[in-house]
Amino acid sequence: MSDAARILAEHGLKVSAIGSPIGKVFIDEDFDAHLQRAQHAVEVAHHFGARYVRIFSFFIRPDDHREEVLRRMRALAEVAEGIEYRRARGRPAPAGGPDEANRCRGGVRGRVHRPLRGH
Repeated sequence: MSDAARILAEHGLKVSAIGSPIGKVFIDEDFDAHLQRAQHAVEVAHHFGARYVRIFSFFIRPDDHREEVLRRMRALAEVAEGIEYRRARGRPAPAGGPDEANRCRGGVRGRVHRPLRGH
């Protein structure tokens, strides 16, 4: 990563966001390893001076998983360390579609913001 940061700096380039697959798993799959990947994405963002990390809002099965989505989003917000997450829209829309994703976002205090454009 240091070499990449040096090369970018030599060419006057900056990193605005880190792409990640965070949240692109089914809601009932193991979360601990996923949370560690989120922590790594935050560390990479800090290393490159990026303000944002792209995340998704989890794939759900037909049951109601709102509370689990909120629990996981809160855990992600706790490891943000000054980084803002930007929720990308997946296809098909995870977490019950855009309306449910927005309701979940409203239930998370912290750093989960509106979707990135173009995703």
